[in-house]
Amino acid sequence: MQKKCIIGLILLLCLPLITLAQSTPPIDLPGDYSVEMEMNSGTMAMKTKLFVKDKGELTRSEVNMMGNSSIAIVRKDKGVMWMVLPSQKMYMEQPLTQAKAPSIPGAIPTGTWEKQGEEKVDGQDCEKWKCDMQANGQAVSVTYWVNKSTKIPAQVEAGGMITQWKNFKAATPDASLFEVPANFRKMAMPQMLGK
Repeated sequence: MQKKCIIGLILLLCLPLITLAQSTPPIDLPGDYSVEMEMNSGTMAMKTKLFVKDKGELTRSEVNMMGNSSIAIVRKDKGVMWMVLPSQKMYMEQPLTQAKAPSIPGAIPTGTWEKQGEEKVDGQDCEKWKCDMQANGQAVSVTYWVNKSTKIPAQVEAGGMITQWKNFKAATPDASLFEVPANFRKMAMPQMLGK
C-alpha cells in the first residue's frame, strides 16, 4: 500500500512536467487590439498592420509589400469587405457570405497544440508550441512562440514563412479605421476568370 502511495505521489508531482497535446490554444488575445506583423520567407518580405475590434467583427489589414500598399476592411456587422487602394483614392466593395468571409490575418487556428519547449524571441521569454491542423484538406503544422507572461505570439512559422508580432497594443482601435475615407471613389470589383 505504501509503495502505491509513493508511486501515486511521484506521478502527481511529475504531471505538470509531462507534455500533453491539447486542443485549447495557449494564446489569449483580447477582443480589441492592434499589432504590426513582419513576414519574411527569405525571398519575400511583407509588413502588415492589423486592427481588430469586437473579437474580429471588424478588422483592418494594412499591407505593404515591395512599396505597394493596400487595405482590407472587413465589416461582418455590415456584411461587407472593402479593398482600399490609398495611392489611387479608390476602393472596391464585396458582399460577405460565411463561405467567403476571410480569416483574420494572425487568427489563432483550431487544432491540436503541443508544447515544444521554451526559447527567447526578440528578447522575450516564450513557450514554443506546435499546432497541427487541417487547411483545405491538407495536414498543416504551424509553430508559435508565445510570450510566457502576456500569452501573445512573438513569432509564428508556417510553410517557411516567419511572422514576427511587434508593437502589440490591447486597446480599442478608432472607429474611423473601419470606414472607407469619404473622398475615395468606388470602383467595380473585377470579375474572376472562369465565371
